[in-house]
Amino acid sequence: MPILQGYFESEALETYDYDTNTNLLVLTFRKPPRGPFYYYNVPQPVFAGLRNAGSAGQYFNAVIRGVYE
Repeated sequence: MPILQGYFESEALETYDYDTNTNLLVLTFRKPPRGPFYYYNVPQPVFAGLRNAGSAGQYFNAVIRGVYE
């Protein structure tokens, strides 16, 4: 089960784990509540967009929050 892990250079988000088999995204945040928070069925292009976003926090709010919870 390939799991991608890493850190964000972001004021809002701290770390991610992404399971490419199940499309499970796990995020931790810099401010309480820190998490972890689980987001199910996140497509790989959406995850790639989060990793490559100029602002991970803005991307999360616009594309992931409320959609994949």
